Amino acid sequence: QAERLFADIYGALAKQSEHDPTHHALFSRLEQEEIQHAMRINMLRKRYVAMGRDMKAIKLDIAPLQILLKQGEMLKQRLDSGELSGNIPEIAAIIAELERKFAGVHAEMISETADASLRTFFEKLAAQDRGHASLLSQ
Repeated sequence: QAERLFADIYGALAKQSEHDPTHHALFSRLEQEEIQHAMRINMLRKRYVAMGRDMKAIKLDIAPLQILLKQGEMLKQRLDSGELSGNIPEIAAIIAELERKFAGVHAEMISETADASLRTFFEKLAAQDRGHASLLSQ
């Protein structure tokens, strides 16, 4: 799940930037927000199951999400290997671009679903992704 991956990425960046209070606070905040996103997705899934609905029955094109998830995994590998160690501006730019792409994919998913609660959910995710990209671009 992308949100858990990004929570891990932001958590790793928070640890890397412990000496820099501004970046440490930013990455810690984003880590917590991604954890919240993951919990909300899980709650949505459980709500659908409780209502006797199968989220798999909702036809959404998840291929773009899978591509972005792979890009996030590659970024995490680069961070773990130390390749990007200490280069906060470059890392922030890469993640901001991924957040913008996720916002776009979430917006596409909005248009693909007629389910009002899912549409609202994806609208909120897209807005939060745009907010993360904005924070990272400052």
